[in-house]
Amino acid sequence: DVYKRQRLSLGSTEMRSTFIEEMKIDGAMLRMSGTGYGHGVGMCQWGARALAEEGKSPEEIVDYFYKDIHIVSLWD
Repeated sequence: DVYKRQRLSLGSTEMRSTFIEEMKIDGAMLRMSGTGYGHGVGMCQWGARALAEEGKSPEEIVDYFYKDIHIVSLWD
């Protein structure tokens, strides 16, 4: 699609995400806005890694990204 082609033309290190919500021309500038790097849902892998490096537990990391959840063990 157009966003993926745009990302490839700019370089994947400059435009990390294809989750673009708006693209418009403003004078000589192309303005793009969007969110995230990835598929647009759930947990940010880089954010989770940073929290883990800070010493957060797996439960704390999951709780950071998903509110009002209850973590249970399926096996005892």
